[in-house]
Amino acid sequence: MGTKSSKRYPDELKARAVQMVADLRSDTVSEWEAMGRVADLLGVGTAETVRKWVRQAEIDAGDRAGQTSEESEVLRKLRRENAELKRANAILKAASVFFAAEAPDRVARHFVAGAPDRLWVADFTYCRTRAGWAYTAFVTDVYARKIVGWKVATEMTQKLATDAINHAIDTRKRPGATFLDDLIHHSDYAEVFIKRRKPEFVCAA
Repeated sequence: MGTKSSKRYPDELKARAVQMVADLRSDTVSEWEAMGRVADLLGVGTAETVRKWVRQAEIDAGDRAGQTSEESEVLRKLRRENAELKRANAILKAASVFFAAEAPDRVARHFVAGAPDRLWVADFTYCRTRAGWAYTAFVTDVYARKIVGWKVATEMTQKLATDAINHAIDTRKRPGATFLDDLIHHSDYAEVFIKRRKPEFVCAA
């Protein structure tokens, strides 16, 4: 019984049911009886289901007081957007705690490099997908103005950040950049990017 009541029916079927109730009603057939017959004919479960459709149709037509279907849809949309905002706010709060550590700013917000592999800047972003939230950490070479390393994961962890850095190192080693002694690696999210295991580069918050 609970499965039937929670089943979603197409709008076309609902409109057809409402019209059938109006057609069946007469001096000898009550509205409730007509609703029961329509429910049986269309296989929609109970007369109560049809009654709700009829009442909603009357509200939408302005014949009865209540919340219209359009207003209900607007409220549902607002609730979804509010849930998304709460989720995004929770992520930002978590990030602010996760990246709370501070370290010296060796570039003084002056993001200029005279050659490749002199200054890398790291950042992260996130977005919602059908499968859930996706977090992306990426490393950009300031001189080349291109991403040299990145990593995508389903959780925002230290490993996500270090994997992006390691990917950048491996990417630069392939064309022969085996020495990164002069490299400064900058990130505003120091806690993740400073806790590293690679000695080949220098990190700066």
